[in-house]
Amino acid sequence: GIEADSSRAIQICKDMGLNYSLPDDIYVETAKLLAEHKVVAFVNGRFEWGPRALGMRSILANPATESVRDKLNALVKKREIFRPFAPAVLKEHAHEWFDLIDEDMSPFMTAISRAKPDKASQIAACVHVDGSCRAQTVSDISSPGLYKVLTHFNAQTGLPALLNTSLNVNNEPIIASEIEALHFFLSTPVEAVVIGDVLVRR
Repeated sequence: GIEADSSRAIQICKDMGLNYSLPDDIYVETAKLLAEHKVVAFVNGRFEWGPRALGMRSILANPATESVRDKLNALVKKREIFRPFAPAVLKEHAHEWFDLIDEDMSPFMTAISRAKPDKASQIAACVHVDGSCRAQTVSDISSPGLYKVLTHFNAQTGLPALLNTSLNVNNEPIIASEIEALHFFLSTPVEAVVIGDVLVRR
């Protein structure tokens, strides 16, 4: 599949007149933006294939407040405002946060679990009114880039989970290439886009 290429992203940024940076650690910087409640388009590794975006072509956000769910539904996904998003959670912390984790299917965000009652309010943007959610467990094997972001986000906030949804707008295919990701950034209200080691922010 198409692999995120930092050098291509840099050249496209130059061609488009976009300011960009190359942080010392892109995963630490991404986690910092998310801890500050910024919404980040995340393009990392090879283009995904399958029914869900699992951290290679994702929109990531802090799951702590329902307002981020409302913002994404209204301005990016353009769908019913009540619809929640899925949480991506560090595999080693999954059972602390969710019941009924399906070990075989949860890495693919295709199984329904239930947020533990004492945890649900901390990931409000990712939980249905009945307490259910479609949790994705993340390991350093299943999605190494997202795993690093989650690890740093957990260290900064105490939350081992992030809102994770596919990098696209309603009725459009998932973003594949660097130029598509930059056009997405320019046409939606996300605050930053990460492409490989390159960070572009407003």
